[in-house]
Amino acid sequence: GAEATVDALEPPHVRGLNDDQRAAVLAPVGATRVLAGPGSGKTHVLIGRVAHLIHELKTPPREILCITFTNKAARELRERLRDKIGDAAAREITAGTFHSVAARMLRRHGDRIPGIGRTGEFTIYDADDSKQIVQGVLVNKFGETKKTAQPGPMRNWISTSKSCVKHSVGLNGSHMLRALLDAHKPIPPMSHERFVECYDEYELGLRQANAFDFDDLLSATVAMLEMCPDVRSYYEHRWSQVLVDEFQDTSTTQYELIRKLSQPQGSVFVVGDADQAIYGWRGAEVANIRTQFDEDFKDVQT
Repeated sequence: GAEATVDALEPPHVRGLNDDQRAAVLAPVGATRVLAGPGSGKTHVLIGRVAHLIHELKTPPREILCITFTNKAARELRERLRDKIGDAAAREITAGTFHSVAARMLRRHGDRIPGIGRTGEFTIYDADDSKQIVQGVLVNKFGETKKTAQPGPMRNWISTSKSCVKHSVGLNGSHMLRALLDAHKPIPPMSHERFVECYDEYELGLRQANAFDFDDLLSATVAMLEMCPDVRSYYEHRWSQVLVDEFQDTSTTQYELIRKLSQPQGSVFVVGDADQAIYGWRGAEVANIRTQFDEDFKDVQT
């Protein structure tokens, strides 16, 4: 029938998409926000968009950055892209989580950040490593015993405070406490003073170990793009197209990272679900997907 003919004329990357998905995939380059419900084929849209950028708009694959929320999602995206655009092109695309992309950037240029106190051979501390440092502070500074010290809550407050600011490089414990309180995070008044001291000691411990914790990866990358204009210019040219999946889950710091990577040409394509924030505890600000995005990216299309 007539429809089948139209279908055959369509580029393969929009075949089988509904009208909304097709409109998203083919949207003009600029700031595009796709709000999609669960199960509405967000990944199809992302993959279709990448194929469109490469095949129709002739974007070099190495200029495309795809950010996902989990390593598993990054792997799946890469595999499905391989089927769509071929192995060589898929390999040239940068796809990964916020943290893995940030870590790569820091290994390459992180030692340029003024006062960062780490080399490119830094170690990445996970939650347990971080707890160990906090435990040491509680024992050595506050006279607790290894048995009674409970580093968990303090470590969580430190982590939460880092996701409440644009970046935490060079900020001290009192600044970070203020950030926690301003974001209305629950930290009891009796713990305020201890938090400030613990935070400063914790940061010292990380620096001495030439380590970043998980939150610092994002923070330091934002700081690097802010403080080192030449590095920022390198990445602006490196990735002309930034695509972000599960955008509703971005924290303040993650959002700042996207903003810095996709200026000045502002070519950013974000896919998110306004009604669903999976990582509520990660300091994700649902406001990001609605209001902030409109202010920061001109001519946003939804």
